[in-house]
Amino acid sequence: MKLEVLTIGTELLLGYTVDTNAAELGRALAAAGAEITRRTTVADQPEAIRAGVAEALDRTGFVITTGGLGPTRDDMTKTVVAELLDKRLVLDERLLASIATRFQRLGRPMPASNRTQAEIPEGATILPNPRGTAPGLWVEDARGRVVVLLPGVPGWALARVRGEGSADYARRSRTGAARFIEAYVEPASEVMVFVLPFSMQNAAA
Repeated sequence: MKLEVLTIGTELLLGYTVDTNAAELGRALAAAGAEITRRTTVADQPEAIRAGVAEALDRTGFVITTGGLGPTRDDMTKTVVAELLDKRLVLDERLLASIATRFQRLGRPMPASNRTQAEIPEGATILPNPRGTAPGLWVEDARGRVVVLLPGVPGWALARVRGEGSADYARRSRTGAARFIEAYVEPASEVMVFVLPFSMQNAAA
């Protein structure tokens, strides 16, 4: 299948942060048999994010984004993608509870701003993030086009292919059978494990 990767962050464009996520994604997706046709970086600006996602969907029908899922004002990826795909943002109570529990375990009250991280595009599949408060999201539009939103923190990108058959995360896209990629880092590093289902076929394949 063909897909595009869109990394989001003004700090990436300015050179303040090295885009290690794109490299990890490239290796993992290539190993899974996906063909990355283009990799783009845009600033934390709604118009830039919207254009980047819309153009990628027009070309391949499948785009993976990283970044812009935090609780701050410049984290706008989810809102922009929801508007682009004509979906409402809805509060997921279970996700909100899990975020609140995470803060409780840290001995801190949950800031009000983190509530926004429990708002997801209607119909989206939550991709759990056991190492942070920003979950990944799998979002499809009425035409079966897919946007996968991943957190932008370095080390939370994908690292290896897990293969097919995880009952806990199994999902079938309208565009083909699901497969899985798992971010895996040695336990000593305490970097999250992240499982991403993705279609191995689409209209642009």
